[in-house]
Formats: sequence, C-alpha cells, structure tokens
Amino acid sequence: MHVVDLTTHEGIDPKPVLAGPWRSIRLARLAGGAREILPAGAVEYTAFVVDGSGTATVAGERVPLRPGTALTLVRGAGVELTADEDGELSVFLVAIDA
Repeated sequence: MHVVDLTTHEGIDPKPVLAGPWRSIRLARLAGGAREILPAGAVEYTAFVVDGSGTATVAGERVPLRPGTALTLVRGAGVELTADEDGELSVFLVAIDA
C-alpha cells in the first residue's frame, strides 16, 4: 500500500506502484481567476472537481465546474480550467498515456 497526501505534494508519478499507462496524479489548486491549460496531445485526462467553482473550456465550449463535476477528455482534447474570480478551484487531475 502506498499513501500520499496530495494536499502537501505537487503531484505524484504513479508508475512505481500502479500498472498501466498512468502518467501523473495531482491536486490542482487555482486561485480566483487563475487558469490552467491541459494541452491536447497523446494524453487523456480525467478531472474531478473537489472544491470551488469555475469553468472548463474545451473546443470553444464552456462547461460550468462545481464540486462533484467530473470531466473525461480523450487523447487530443485539451482543456482550459479557470477558477471563478471570487473563489478558488481545486481539481483532482489524472493524466493517462493514450
């Protein structure tokens, strides 16, 4: 068993303990109005909103983000995550080699 507190780590490389195409696991925390771009490429992403609110923009379409929202992005589908101006957005991100 391997336990990591993602609130105190930048992120982890899960390859040493998990089989499969895992690339990274991390908790992204965006301050009010901040953005993070997950680039399109040979990676698939899954994002779970843990806390806060914001938007995800995929191919020009905006999707509201609230706690409990999950996004799954296929290879080649990049996304821009943006925290609402008046708060913080915390997102659990998993990247998988496609």
